[in-house]
Amino acid sequence: MKLKSKYKYFIQSAILVLSTYVIFLTQTRAAMFLHPALGLFLLLSWMYKDKVLSLKILTISLLSLMVVMAASSKIIIDRYDATMREIGEYNRGNDYTSLGARFSMWKLGVIAFSDSPFGQSESHRNKEITEYLHDAKEKSAATQYLRVHLHNEFIQYASIFGLFGVIVLFLFFFILIFKVSQPSIIGPVGISTISILLYGATDVLLTSIELIVIFSTTIIVSSMAGHNQHGRFEN
Repeated sequence: MKLKSKYKYFIQSAILVLSTYVIFLTQTRAAMFLHPALGLFLLLSWMYKDKVLSLKILTISLLSLMVVMAASSKIIIDRYDATMREIGEYNRGNDYTSLGARFSMWKLGVIAFSDSPFGQSESHRNKEITEYLHDAKEKSAATQYLRVHLHNEFIQYASIFGLFGVIVLFLFFFILIFKVSQPSIIGPVGISTISILLYGATDVLLTSIELIVIFSTTIIVSSMAGHNQHGRFEN
């Protein structure tokens, strides 16, 4: 292994371990699972791309992650217990919990989409959901978030923009991951898009100004770097 590549993977491993520790401190359940998984995927993918497999670096990375998980064991156990408790509450008909409200929002979003598969205004969707709950004589924590979003990127788009909105969203992700990203999938644009796609299963990110600014900057800088590298190869 070249010295430069060796240091690159060590730095990548260190960033993965430190960022995972910080993520665990936030106690955000989706991030606690997705971040280390995506980090390991990225590390292995770059090793495969560079035709380099360092068991030493992989072992150090895995052991370091295990140490971080052990140090954060109380947080992990608390979040797991909270998850099981909230699922149990939802199954008993109480959705006034973090997960319970999400489950209800997703269910109501799917119902709204099935009633208007080709799209509708947000106000009309909210009215239909409110009337559905009234007719079913249900009280739901989801009504508190209807004017915000439904905590799922795809259900949010489906419930307002309909089938074509979902198709456009999938095309947006596909083009960024496989066409724009250099290299495809594991490039800065690709891995960022995959992160947004996966996190979008439990939240709506594409309405966040902060994310849009950072993501747009990532695309621009990555494109500029790709053009510069291509120019050097031609020269």
